[in-house]
Amino acid sequence: MAFSFRKAYTLLLMLFTFSCYGGVDGFPLRFTIPPAGGRGNLIQLCSLMSLNREAATTLIYDQDDRFALETDTHLRGIRKKYIYGVRRTPRNDTLLITHGDPFREDDSQKYPILQVELRFNNAREKETAFKKLNEALFGRSDGLASRRPLKVIVNPVSGERRGNEVWAKVAQLLADAQIQTEVYFTEAAGDAETEAKRLIGKEEEYSGVMVVGGDGTVYEVLNGLTSRGDMFNDLPVMMIPAGTGNGMVASLGIRHYNRAALGVIQAIRNERSASLPEWPLLNYTLLQAPNGDEEDEPKALEHGVSFMGLHTAIATDVDIGSELIRGVPGRETLWAIKELVRPKHHPVKFSGKRKGGDDQYFESEGDFTYLMVMNIPWASADHHIAPDLDPRTEGMHVIHINRRDAPLRERFHAFTHMSDGSYINRPAVRRNKDVHKISVTDEAQRVGQNLFTIDGELKVGGQIDLEISRHKLKILYL
Repeated sequence: MAFSFRKAYTLLLMLFTFSCYGGVDGFPLRFTIPPAGGRGNLIQLCSLMSLNREAATTLIYDQDDRFALETDTHLRGIRKKYIYGVRRTPRNDTLLITHGDPFREDDSQKYPILQVELRFNNAREKETAFKKLNEALFGRSDGLASRRPLKVIVNPVSGERRGNEVWAKVAQLLADAQIQTEVYFTEAAGDAETEAKRLIGKEEEYSGVMVVGGDGTVYEVLNGLTSRGDMFNDLPVMMIPAGTGNGMVASLGIRHYNRAALGVIQAIRNERSASLPEWPLLNYTLLQAPNGDEEDEPKALEHGVSFMGLHTAIATDVDIGSELIRGVPGRETLWAIKELVRPKHHPVKFSGKRKGGDDQYFESEGDFTYLMVMNIPWASADHHIAPDLDPRTEGMHVIHINRRDAPLRERFHAFTHMSDGSYINRPAVRRNKDVHKISVTDEAQRVGQNLFTIDGELKVGGQIDLEISRHKLKILYL
């Protein structure tokens, strides 16, 4: 029985090859009979010659959540959630399956692209295999991950001018995944917001928005998408980290752009928009402080949305001041030492309300070393400001250190232990959790003594009000 089964199987393969190519030129040099129980659904690639040149034959099985690749020597599985796609090469006989490393943590500073090389007898067989592999990956006969293109907004000068370099690498991964893109390159501040405004009312035309840049570029895009409050754009957004801070992706547990790109590909490939993570946004109002008359109502200068929150005192002095030495290695650390040793005074008053009723009101004033209002746990990839904040919940964390409670040694300890979040347990650190709204007022006598930033963007005014928005940011990431 075994012998007759083998002969029948061989005959079927020969007939299949003949039907594929109108002849027997593509007949595999060798082939493997699936063991008892099977490996899944066989993807018949006709004359696949080798896998990474390890053997003269390979069979690939399409299982529910992975590809199983079998050679004469071993069986290897690749989970589909880690596969970017299938890449054509200049060689007429070679394809590459590009995938990530399932054993490397998402927050790793490095996330290399791994490749499985598939070699064929000729270009015709290579193209047939390319189509079949894509059908197995995407479940679509046209091989495209989505019928709608992905809108990409690239900031070339983001971070250390790495935007174009990062985009070139991510663009290849999107091409592997058969994702169509519509790309826009910014040229000046405000361009990303202007381009995002053009997307309002076009939610059905795009699969999402990819932002290649830093937190400031994401800030612009979100304020463009929400510029008409009555027509909030529901397009999911994801950052590909190319900036200096990258707090958004750090709060997702991601450090490297390759890993961020993989999450975008999986989100588009699965098209399960209901399962995408969502974060509440913040509405902010920038106000001009009254000129000495306490009865004057502060004048509103600007309205917008924030995904991260507000910083002032030393955190902002370092963020803004270190731009003067951009390009110097460790510039933020060098500037922080300068500010910690000879700190300016930062007189600030703030008041707010926690969720839960009128009795949840709080207020404080003083000369603050640090004052940070956080809507997500990470302010940057190196600053874990609110370690126990879940960005999916509606509630800000207000973290502050009063100068009178923090001598020089304590200030240094806070700065050097922000990377792992352990600073939060120091006696000088105070915090208010689950805050629904807050007002922060500059009490300095000299203009420019206190600097405010929203999502890393400098704001000039005497008061900033923040509250939880009814809008949520949908993250294009799985």
